[in-house]
Amino acid sequence: MSTLELVEKIYKVGCELASKLGFKCNVTLEELHTYLSAPTYEEDRITLEEISSNRYLCLHEVLECSILKSYGLKITEKIFSEKNISLIYKAHLEAMKLEIFVAFNEGDKKWVKKRFEDLRSYLTDPNLPKELVTHVLELISLIERLMIKNI
Repeated sequence: MSTLELVEKIYKVGCELASKLGFKCNVTLEELHTYLSAPTYEEDRITLEEISSNRYLCLHEVLECSILKSYGLKITEKIFSEKNISLIYKAHLEAMKLEIFVAFNEGDKKWVKKRFEDLRSYLTDPNLPKELVTHVLELISLIERLMIKNI
C-alpha cells in the first residue's frame, strides 16, 4: 500500500470508531496525513503499516490529532516542535486513555496489558514533561484497577 492509502485506511477506521464512541471526527484526511508524516522529536518505533493494521492505533491517531486541534494547534509539518511537547504528550495520553477503554470494553486484555507496559516505560522517558508524570501514574493506576476488577 502507498503512504496515502495507509493514511486513508487509518482515517476511515479511526473516524468510524470515534463516531461509534460519540466523537466527531474533526480532523481532515489531509491533516491526518500531515500529522502522521511530520518529523517527531522521538524516534518513531511504529510504522504506518502497523498503525493501519490495528484499529486501536487508528482510533488513537485520529483522536490525538483531533485533541491537538481542540487545543488550538494547527496541524502542520512542524506540529512536533519543542514548544508543543507538553501539549503533544497530553493529547497522546488522552487518546491513549480512550483507546484503552475501548480495548478493555472489547475484552482485549492483551492490548490493555501492552499499553500498561508502554505507560510504565513513559516514566523513564526523558522527554516526558514533569507536569505530566502524575497523569501517567493516574492512567497506570486506572488500568491496574480495571485489570483487578476483571479478574
